[in-house]
Amino acid sequence: MTDPRPSEEDVDPDDAQALSRATGGGDSDEPDAGATTGTGESGTFVGRVAGQDVGYAGETGAERRQAEHEE
Repeated sequence: MTDPRPSEEDVDPDDAQALSRATGGGDSDEPDAGATTGTGESGTFVGRVAGQDVGYAGETGAERRQAEHEE
């Protein structure tokens, strides 16, 4: 039987490789729900298990310290 998983001819397929990931779920009011896997209903896998860290949507602590240092 031929293995259905894609792989290069010169290596064995990796049995631990995740070739798919469940998507979808229920409604969420979380600001990053549309960019996460397994939440929301977008059905889009974005290659990470968490969405955008909305805590960094503005200035970070490092940026603020640098600005204060330059003053």
